Amino acid sequence: MCAKKISSQLESLLFELNQEALQTGPDGSAAQILQPTSQSIDSTVESIKREAFFSGSDKGYPTLSQESPASDGHTIIIQSNGGIKTPPMHFTNTPPSEIFLTDLGQRAYQTHQLVLQDAQDHQPAVLTIAKPLGEQSFLFEFIRETPQRKWDADELLLLEQVTDQLLLALENANLFQRTKEALEESEQRAKELSILNELSRSITTAPDLETIYQKVYEHVSLMMNTYNFFIALYDEQKDTIQFPFVILDGVPLDESHPEASFWMGEIPCEGLTGHVIRTKQPLLLTEDVERELMNSNIDYIQIGDEPAKSWLGVPMLYGDRVLGVICVQHEQVPNLYDQHHADLLTTVGIGTAIAIQNVKLLNELRRRAEQLQTVAEVARDTSGTLALDLLLKNVVNFVRDRFGFYHASVFLIDEEEQYAVVRESTGVAGEEMKRRGHKLAIGSQSIIGYVTQHGEPLVINDVTQSNIHRPNPLLPETKSELGIPLKIGDKVIGALDVQSTQKNAFSTDDISILQLLADQIAVAISNAQAYELSQQAVEEMRQADQLKSQFLANMSHELRTPLNSIIGFSRVILKGIDGPITDLQRQDLNAIFNSGQHLLSLINDILDLSKIEAGKMELMFEDNVNINEVIQGILPTVRGLLKDKPIELKINLDPNTPLVRADPTKLRQILLNLLSNAAKFTEQGSITVQTQIQRNNDREEVLIKVVDTGIGIAQENQSKLFEPFSQVDASPTRKTGGTGLGLSICRYLVEMHGGTIGVESELGKGSTFYFTIPVPSQNHPLQEQTDLSSESAGSTTVLAVDREELVLNLYERYLENQGIKVVKCSAPEQALHLAETISPSIILIDPNVTLNFDPTKDGWHIIQELKSKPKTENIPIVICSLIEDRDRANRYGVSEYLLKPIMEEDLAIATKRLLKGGKL
Repeated sequence: MCAKKISSQLESLLFELNQEALQTGPDGSAAQILQPTSQSIDSTVESIKREAFFSGSDKGYPTLSQESPASDGHTIIIQSNGGIKTPPMHFTNTPPSEIFLTDLGQRAYQTHQLVLQDAQDHQPAVLTIAKPLGEQSFLFEFIRETPQRKWDADELLLLEQVTDQLLLALENANLFQRTKEALEESEQRAKELSILNELSRSITTAPDLETIYQKVYEHVSLMMNTYNFFIALYDEQKDTIQFPFVILDGVPLDESHPEASFWMGEIPCEGLTGHVIRTKQPLLLTEDVERELMNSNIDYIQIGDEPAKSWLGVPMLYGDRVLGVICVQHEQVPNLYDQHHADLLTTVGIGTAIAIQNVKLLNELRRRAEQLQTVAEVARDTSGTLALDLLLKNVVNFVRDRFGFYHASVFLIDEEEQYAVVRESTGVAGEEMKRRGHKLAIGSQSIIGYVTQHGEPLVINDVTQSNIHRPNPLLPETKSELGIPLKIGDKVIGALDVQSTQKNAFSTDDISILQLLADQIAVAISNAQAYELSQQAVEEMRQADQLKSQFLANMSHELRTPLNSIIGFSRVILKGIDGPITDLQRQDLNAIFNSGQHLLSLINDILDLSKIEAGKMELMFEDNVNINEVIQGILPTVRGLLKDKPIELKINLDPNTPLVRADPTKLRQILLNLLSNAAKFTEQGSITVQTQIQRNNDREEVLIKVVDTGIGIAQENQSKLFEPFSQVDASPTRKTGGTGLGLSICRYLVEMHGGTIGVESELGKGSTFYFTIPVPSQNHPLQEQTDLSSESAGSTTVLAVDREELVLNLYERYLENQGIKVVKCSAPEQALHLAETISPSIILIDPNVTLNFDPTKDGWHIIQELKSKPKTENIPIVICSLIEDRDRANRYGVSEYLLKPIMEEDLAIATKRLLKGGKL
């Protein structure tokens, strides 16, 4: 072939090679670079071979088949017989005859020089040129069959220049291929980075561990083969591994899988996963896994029928702690993973560890928050629950359910402080323990024994390794146990016992929370116990109060019955109803009458005070009460108190005094008490009773004053006058008697009326006691005063029912002076018949009388019968009783209520009022 022909062919070839390498556009600008393919260099070489150097026949030379494309570490040999070889650069073990066509080719390759040989001795002309191509070598071997062929200088120069051009074209093609590979790798890295970023975002916001596992699997599947994939978690305390997420043969693991028992269980930290955990380094196995492991002395656990051909596992590291392992593997395909995959999965492992730890921390914070909330709820509920049994039941159920434990019990120390006894416990086992009265001696070899003796918590995280734990056959699943003392100050009152089915179940935080809870429980138990004691004390006080009330009622009956006769008949004799009496007899009778009155006053004061203390004092209010009339009614009694003293009783009543709403009986009691005190402490001078109207903060009220010229009261003693049992002179040698109850009862009665009471006094100059009664706005002033003693009731009949003949005689004596006929009935069972027969104007009855034919029926039964009969339903009834029960009287339609002993004035006023149409 001539040089000119070669030159034209080479120019055309170079143009085509450059176009292939650079892919220029029509306008000469660089167009899109083709994606690298494995055939780029080969196609270039094929062009060279086809266009430039395959012009002669290659008969007699074998045609070599095209090998795989050139790559780093290989030599490209283009041979004129149409073959391309890419032998290794270091081919010392390969015979040269299998690589080069001629010896010149081998020599040129070794020296990187042009070596030629003209045709001679029937040998073809040979020309070889070797050039470096990056890390490769590039060799041309040209062979011509013409025996006369010789290489001239121009041809050699041209061939060497063309070879340089071809080499440059190949370098361009190689650079283009590398550029495309770099671009592809860059795009792949960008894609992987995007996947990693998306994975980081998704697992960072994942609400739970299951979501994290799923997201990791989905994103790793985008970067490598995950036909078999698992996440293993490491329990450092137990040194065990669990597999919360497993994909086998591309399918999530379920219970039907033949390997489910292994993957769903808990295994020791061993095998390949254990190796990754202990070394904290990734482990990449590519081809013969078993042989690689044998050479590395790494234990291997084979799960399926065949060992894995490819295995890659990376640790999930959180700082220096290994939380677990992420692994991908394949049982059939070797070399599925490389170091780049290991790097990617390591990055995923670190991010996953952070996400897992964050979720665990968040769950732990939530758990702590729930536990603290439980403590707060227990504190709230226990503070509002004073029933001890209900309190303890709530506590143990709270601890078991809210903290997720197996069992909880509360032990309380017994009264002898010898044993801790189960007071409340959870579940069927707890009920059985309570039924048996389960108890443990304080200081015994048990958790409760230790805790109650030493007063400090004790936790056993593995009961199988403890000598102090006492197994309970009712609780066979207990693996760990915690005892916390219940203390008030330094005193241990019991213990809280908590048990779990897990080893190492109680962390330091758990113990702190439960200790806080135990302190709340101890306070609540103490409060509940104190409440129980207080309830017992209240019940005992109630019973004592009931006994006291019964005693006072009995004593009242026993004392008032004879007093009723003493006072009443002494009064009758003093009035001369039974005939004239001597002065000496009058003096004796006055002494009897006054002593009886004094004794009655003492009894009334004590009974009134007991009612006040018990909150049972009640007022029977009446509308249109005439205060002036009430004062006029007690004047005879007051004059009797003053008859032996040079004291003038002055009455100064405002005729315009309005009517008030009040209890007339209590008003008389207040007035009599104040006037008797004035008489007691005044030796001479006067006692004045006066009424007047005044306004107080837009409210009209009646002011009643009792003014005396007695001894007076010092300023420092006035503040205690209205306190119970308080007296100005409390010495045993005081001149005047009394219990010190009268004024305190007056204060209470006045305040119940809505008024106020007070005193103005100066030592040696007398005293003024006053009290007020509010005036209802609708009342009007009185136009005239009525003297009941001067009015005549006309011809009337009163039926008196009482078992005591003396009482009936006394009623008769009192009312005959008023012109009223009294029909006496000492057999209560006849009262109804008498009432229907005689149709009395008023009926007097003691509701405490019983009927002979039926002791269960009393005076209240008679009253009901009277009110149910047409002939007697409208007859006014006056109760004369030792016991006050005005509410019941109102329900039964009673008109008046008088307490024994009954004074003549009280009975006269009541009957007069009823005869005029008044009501209770």
